[in-house]
Amino acid sequence: MRMKHGTTSASFVAALIVGTSLGCFDQPPTPYWEDPAVFAENREPPRASFTPFATVDAAVENRPEDSPFRLSLNGDWRFHWVPRPDERPRDFFEEDFDASGWVVIPVPGNWEFEGYGYPVYRDEFYSFPPNPPDIPDDDNPVGSYRRTFELPAGWDGREIFLHFDGGYSAF
Repeated sequence: MRMKHGTTSASFVAALIVGTSLGCFDQPPTPYWEDPAVFAENREPPRASFTPFATVDAAVENRPEDSPFRLSLNGDWRFHWVPRPDERPRDFFEEDFDASGWVVIPVPGNWEFEGYGYPVYRDEFYSFPPNPPDIPDDDNPVGSYRRTFELPAGWDGREIFLHFDGGYSAF
């Protein structure tokens, strides 16, 4: 995901929506995230990841955590979980949204290990009846994550990318 940097601070939120289904013609319009043809949205074309370095010597040393142009967002994030997509907060990405009542969980992490939902072991059973592309609407958990962070002042004018590792469904 590419961000425009115009100030020294930015607000960032991410949502993870698990599951897809396809609606019928006699039903209300199907939300875009339930369309199996929707694979990704607002993302850059796939490519190898990299870290920009300030000098050639730093690049040769190859210690991404030391780059002045890398900011880890690992840590505590506000989190909200619901068992069904229709119960999710629809406007949580808005800058003035109040998530102060949400729980705080560590990222990276797994919400099931934080007490939300249950771990799914794909080699034991399906999470839902195998009827692709339909997914039950009554058991399709949605986790919403929110975190505010400051961009370093030295990043003014730079192209900024958010890199996610480990997302496993539409997010």
